[in-house]
Amino acid sequence: MKFEFTDAQRKALAVGDYSLLVAAGAGSGKTRVLIERVVRRLLQPAAGKATDITRFLIVTFTNAAAGELCERIRKALTEAVENAPDAATRAAAVKNLALLPQAKICTIDSFCYDFVRAHAERLDLPSKLRIADETEMDVLMDGILDALIEEKMAESEKNRREGKEDYFLTVYDMFSAPRDDNAFIKTLKSVYGALLHRPSPKEFLEKACALYREGENAEEPFDTVYGNGMKAVLQKAISQAVLVLENGLLTCDSDEQMHKTISPVLENDRETLKNLASSADAGFRATTEYFSGLEFKRAPSVKKMENPEAPLLMARRRKALDKIKALKKRYFSVSPELFRLCAADCLHVAEVLKELLLKTEERLWEVKRSHGVLSFSDVERLTLKLLYDDPAATVPSTLADAAASSFDELYIDEYQDVDPIQDRIFLALSRKTPDGTECGRFLVGDAKQSIYGFRGATPEIFVGYRDTFAPCDADGEPCRKLFMSDNFRCSQSVIDFTNAVFEKVFDHYDSNERLICSRADKAALQEPVHLLLCNTDALEDTVKENRQLAEAQTLYREILSILNDPDAKDTLGKHYTLSDMAILTAKWDSARMLERYFSERNLPVVCEKGESFFERREIRLALAVLAVADNPQKDIPLAGVLRSPIGGFDDDELVKIRRKAKDKSLYEALCGFFEESDEKSGLKEKAGRFLSLLSELRAAARGCGASEFLRKMYALTDLPAICAAGDKALFGKLSPEARKKNLMLLYDRAREFDSTVFRGISAFLDYMNDIKAGGEMKSCADTSGGIRIMTIHRSKGLEFPICFLFNIDRDQSSVKDVCFLSDAHGMTFKLKGYADIRSVAGNDGFVAADTPFKNLAAEELAASETEEYKRLLYVALTRARDRLYLTASPRTVKPQNGGEATSLAPVLDAAADAEGMLAEGDTFLDWIFGYAAENKAFETLAAHPDTPRTATFADETGRVFFDIRTVLCTQEPEQPFSETAAEATEQTAFEPDETLLEKIRTSIAARKACLDGISAVPPKLTVSLLKEGLIDYEDAPLAVLGERQIREVPDFIRESEKKNAAERGTAMHVFMQFADFAACETKGAKAEANRLTDEGFLTAAQLELLDFERLDGFFQTPLYKRIRSARSIYRELRFNLKVPANEVLSGVPQTEDFVLVQGVIDCFIEEADGSFTVIDFKTDRVGKGDEQILIDRYSNQLALYCRAVEDMTKAPVKQAFLFSFHLMKEIPLDTKHLRFGKI
Repeated sequence: MKFEFTDAQRKALAVGDYSLLVAAGAGSGKTRVLIERVVRRLLQPAAGKATDITRFLIVTFTNAAAGELCERIRKALTEAVENAPDAATRAAAVKNLALLPQAKICTIDSFCYDFVRAHAERLDLPSKLRIADETEMDVLMDGILDALIEEKMAESEKNRREGKEDYFLTVYDMFSAPRDDNAFIKTLKSVYGALLHRPSPKEFLEKACALYREGENAEEPFDTVYGNGMKAVLQKAISQAVLVLENGLLTCDSDEQMHKTISPVLENDRETLKNLASSADAGFRATTEYFSGLEFKRAPSVKKMENPEAPLLMARRRKALDKIKALKKRYFSVSPELFRLCAADCLHVAEVLKELLLKTEERLWEVKRSHGVLSFSDVERLTLKLLYDDPAATVPSTLADAAASSFDELYIDEYQDVDPIQDRIFLALSRKTPDGTECGRFLVGDAKQSIYGFRGATPEIFVGYRDTFAPCDADGEPCRKLFMSDNFRCSQSVIDFTNAVFEKVFDHYDSNERLICSRADKAALQEPVHLLLCNTDALEDTVKENRQLAEAQTLYREILSILNDPDAKDTLGKHYTLSDMAILTAKWDSARMLERYFSERNLPVVCEKGESFFERREIRLALAVLAVADNPQKDIPLAGVLRSPIGGFDDDELVKIRRKAKDKSLYEALCGFFEESDEKSGLKEKAGRFLSLLSELRAAARGCGASEFLRKMYALTDLPAICAAGDKALFGKLSPEARKKNLMLLYDRAREFDSTVFRGISAFLDYMNDIKAGGEMKSCADTSGGIRIMTIHRSKGLEFPICFLFNIDRDQSSVKDVCFLSDAHGMTFKLKGYADIRSVAGNDGFVAADTPFKNLAAEELAASETEEYKRLLYVALTRARDRLYLTASPRTVKPQNGGEATSLAPVLDAAADAEGMLAEGDTFLDWIFGYAAENKAFETLAAHPDTPRTATFADETGRVFFDIRTVLCTQEPEQPFSETAAEATEQTAFEPDETLLEKIRTSIAARKACLDGISAVPPKLTVSLLKEGLIDYEDAPLAVLGERQIREVPDFIRESEKKNAAERGTAMHVFMQFADFAACETKGAKAEANRLTDEGFLTAAQLELLDFERLDGFFQTPLYKRIRSARSIYRELRFNLKVPANEVLSGVPQTEDFVLVQGVIDCFIEEADGSFTVIDFKTDRVGKGDEQILIDRYSNQLALYCRAVEDMTKAPVKQAFLFSFHLMKEIPLDTKHLRFGKI
């Protein structure tokens, strides 16, 4: 069915000479629009605006997304070729299909890396560069910081002995921790990492010092940046408190009792706040003096008041005034003199940090440059340096003008996640109008879905464009915007619930932001959103862990209820299965807990990060073997290897060996047992075999890289086979294929390590330990048949028929950094020995205390993180297609008799203050309550908090779109999951249609003879597999069983350094794909190959494999002259060709089955008469006069190539040639009789 675009989408597709920002809500089809716009621009250029795909820069934020975009553009262009209305459109589609491999469809990191490599000379960088992974950079930085700190310590001691002023040791002590020797280094690395998201780290650090210098010299603190920020915080708090008081006075006016008792107190409060505001106008000293005597009247008792608004009003008053009181401790407990002293102390600290960070950057840069390694943040900053002539990145360079002229349009997806550096890069690359205004940028994003602040994402950039760009239909404006609000993903209930919540939660959620349910089948989806509130009073212990287990129990029962409900089906009538479901959590620890809980109950789960890569048993065994090969004196890894299938020892045998040498290492005991024992049971022979294996491993480890040794180790120990054949008791529930993939991941890590500046098995083990210490490494998990568990961040961009959002009462992570970076407030931190704290609390200087400056920055950061947490909830809610479930196990304050109360009564009482929930809340549940509590349905729950109840919420038509159910949790064990029971729900009785049944029987009978043959053939083949009638499966399983196969190099590892014929052929084909043929004629193939190597198209290894004599010879042949004179030339064109199965498979009768054949055509040209000629380059070694061998070998391929070209171009292929580089001649094939043979 043809997709009908909405009005907003049609406007986004319109091509004009202006930049366009598209604010695309969740599920609004933004990727479809982006692709459609690209294709239309290529096939239907405006008058005088013809272009091709190589003149577009299309950027997204993950390699997977870039790959998907490229494939979808390829598919759209292929369809355009097939359905082109005229020859010109078809020609444009064919041309852009051929150019697609050269298109810039990539991540921002990939673009910047290529840009830096292309201009390495300008940056004084070597031409051969590579990207170092985070672990390598961490290790390099650790070494530099260790050396730098040691130098500074020696210098500081020397200065102190000579009586010179020096603050380094003070700063070192300030950021150190009693139980963490590396605390100072961690702080420096954290600050350094945050600096990398800023265009000029040096400028930022200098500004940070300047802010403190301003504070040190200020007569009036309120005239400084910090003081002005403190004043703004105070004025905002006063305004909010006055609003609460005035609303309270309005409420009291309608109740005589409240007016008489409460109004006088509120009026007094308002007068006090008015005086406080006046003191702020008078200056900093007046403000601190007023705060020193600040008091509010005691609140009157409201327990006996009849109006239920009275306690809510007083609770709001208390919260508002508590905020005011807190400001005294945070900002206004210091005199102006102490403010200046504090700024002076902070200046000393900031200058020490600035020096350390800039020296670290300088030394790290020298190491990177000398080794030709860069980080992704490096390439972005270097790109910025190339594109601008000034450090502030405001004046584009001549190189920027040249780069911008090479692109007609820029398409950037997920623009809400760009940082300031990336934004400046995109601005420099955009085309400019004659007056210098940017145009030609197509920016797609949604500020409501910006959840990557920890990576430097700055949604304020997107919001700034959104608020300043002109409307889409504003003619003559160079920068315009439009909103896409139609949601094609979620059900009406999910949309209504999301809108209802975020109209309350977001400050900006108008008609442009509200989602509109545009699913064609929305009428068939009536299930409301469910919030399950777990009452855990029945639990013996209501600590957090038990409450979460009770919540997991509730979730488990709900899942079984859906699986066992015969009416739980999607709009196509398919019963929901586990693979239709996903559980989303805010943090990974909840995901792991759920994985364990469900696994214990036999419920299949897919949790990519549920178990750490380093916890996988196959990885623990592999690393233990590496450790033993590096040093057999390590008892713990040796014992693990001995007890594994590699060693084959049991516990009794190890005890017997250990008794021989209790005071020695296990290795020494094993050697002694083998040499001295007269054991006859075979244990001595087993020990000998293992020691022989260990000797082989240690010999193999000498002088080779980590990846090479790992390959040898896999072969010597048969580890892949052991992991594949091992039972679940030994290797857990992970499938054999996933275990092997994890071993491959370890090998890939070893290859990455070998490309670093480090060497040796011991260093590789340290490298892996650094990865383990630094966080999780993704492992391979079973990916089908189970319910998916992931974080909300991981779910971004995905959708699921049924979503469960778990533990929505969880607090967001609190700000715990010891040093904060803020564009507004520079660099702030806790200050050890801060004078005011010392005088008030007797601080002797050993406790780090907050400063007003640090509090100001922390408050700003906390507010920013809260806003991002709100956006995280928005992302979570909009992942669900059909059904959405939310679960919570709320906690409350501890009762006087100890323990943690869990009764829902206090939770629901607090939630009744909807205004407070929205203003003060910090959990998903708080914000949902902020919406729900204003609805009368909520009173049902509040009136009966400890009884299972359901409160329903309906729209204006009475349709229920949301409900809240209180669930009483128990400690009764659940029944284990049974797939048979779940599947039984699908076995519904029905009366068969006999006519249809007879047709099915006839069809089966007709196909029965060839079913076995078809089942043995994959649905997808590559052209290379059709050579000489031979076939291998493209996705063949790894061969791991059988002694002959095991003892060879494992199938999934190949030596990349091996220069075989296939690699030589690959090198020649890469050259022929990317070479500038005209340059080859004038400068020679070698010069062109050097250029391709410098620009990263060829590797150094491939350069060495090229045969330049034969390449130069090709450019003298008649075939090349024919290519040069062609109307159009297409190189390395990928294609997918749908071919009837019986045409390529022997023994298969004519059926409706098809095989998808994939391939890459080396070259085809359009002749002057509009026909096409196909050319295939070959490097096979054949004897003189053996042309027929090549014809026989490759005629199948050429036949498919010709068919693919005709299919794409709708024009005939009149000639086809093989060009043999070995024979240095063209070999014509008869296209009239060229047919591909069957397998």
